[in-house]
Amino acid sequence: MDFRKIENKTFNLRVSKTNIYDFTYGIFRDFENEAKKRNIKFEIHCANKNLELYIDRNLMDKVYFNLLSNAFKFTPDNGKIEITILEKGNQAVITFKDNGIGIPEKEIGNVFEAYFKGSNNRKNSSGIGSHLSR
Repeated sequence: MDFRKIENKTFNLRVSKTNIYDFTYGIFRDFENEAKKRNIKFEIHCANKNLELYIDRNLMDKVYFNLLSNAFKFTPDNGKIEITILEKGNQAVITFKDNGIGIPEKEIGNVFEAYFKGSNNRKNSSGIGSHLSR
């Protein structure tokens, strides 16, 4: 349904002021057990834990879950996944980094295309999660 709304450009944002660290930590907690089971070093880095952003929490939740699900899907046991929140002037940069298989360099530009699946991806995937996250 979200995919269809995006394609038809009938997507509405419902933003509210949100402490981005608290928001991120709430989702982080949902993945902690998986990290522990697989001995994955899972961390959040944030210099300003009071940083507030205007976000659509429902949509940002979907973005985080897609990115973290992919990170856990492709990160080996004993690996590492990091979320970093940086304040850059009047912007925030949130990065998700893992030591999984990665995406072949020549395919990076296609990551957010609908139905894209990396040539090195042998896992089941619809190929629309990253497209929706974009």
